[in-house]
Amino acid sequence: MLYPDLFLDLIATKNCPIKFYYYQRIMLRAMMRFRYFYGTFTRATSKSFLAIIAQYLAGMFLPRSKRFVVSQFKKASLSITKQKLEEIWTYWPLLKTEILTQHMSTDYIELIFKNGSTLQILSLSASSRGQRASGGLIEEAALIDGDLLAEVIIPMMNIPRQHSSGGSNPEEPHAQQVYITSAGSKNTFAYERLIELTTLAVLEPQDYFICGASYELPLKYGLFDKKTIQ
Repeated sequence: MLYPDLFLDLIATKNCPIKFYYYQRIMLRAMMRFRYFYGTFTRATSKSFLAIIAQYLAGMFLPRSKRFVVSQFKKASLSITKQKLEEIWTYWPLLKTEILTQHMSTDYIELIFKNGSTLQILSLSASSRGQRASGGLIEEAALIDGDLLAEVIIPMMNIPRQHSSGGSNPEEPHAQQVYITSAGSKNTFAYERLIELTTLAVLEPQDYFICGASYELPLKYGLFDKKTIQ
């Protein structure tokens, strides 16, 4: 849980092309350790890829946990998650052996792990009301409907994950919320949430992690072409 990047290094295939950059290792570790993670990054930084890996590993390491991915547009979540899962299983095939059953269609994705955990795509609508979750990913938060998120998704995480003896682990990031987005305007829920979490990070730094970067970060690592940016 503390060093997911090193775990992935250990189980990678011999010819795995993925070599995590320094900032990606920091992001992965923070997504696994903190109750609240908020990251604002440009395209080409692999933010969605890292966030989905983190949800996958959380489901694998925490038995009977219920993880989710949600965005304003369910079809976008389905497309992105399916693509990223295929990449994950290609680069780290051992991770697929942790899956008991998988249901993947044009309007539904649910993975059931051998340890009883689940990872699924949720719809940001009343149809998701009443479900239970241990934590999840809010994808492209700049576009999210804050009222629906607060009324439908956040209440799903009111009950902490129970371990085998019936209690809960105080060291575990319960009700974890991972926000990933590209930059948006200031008159959005996402911006208000960012200000709120940044303030709380000052008061309770053990629970909150706020980060972000401009186009200069992927440019530095050769993920962007300078002429294209210009």
